[in-house]
Amino acid sequence: MSFLTFDIPYTYLVRKLVQERRTAMKSTITSKFQTTIPKIIRQNLALSVNDTLEWTFDHGKVIVSPLQKNFLKYQNSVKIGKGNIAADIELARDLRLEEYR
Repeated sequence: MSFLTFDIPYTYLVRKLVQERRTAMKSTITSKFQTTIPKIIRQNLALSVNDTLEWTFDHGKVIVSPLQKNFLKYQNSVKIGKGNIAADIELARDLRLEEYR
């Protein structure tokens, strides 16, 4: 028998919520092999439509982990400022000419 576990940083919070409610969280697999994530899990993990989940299989258990959006790690990596459009156009033209020489 396989168990569905959530291997995430919020595991302790989910366990606490389950213990407080003293109910098991269950979901059914549909004919298309889809299932619904229990509402309490979705809310506490701030899951929303189009979020990505990673599924791994380990010693008879299925582990589901939300993949974090790492776009903030690129914060301040792109420097912006006043540009010179005329110079940029000229550079693009020169680079294009280099391809044909």
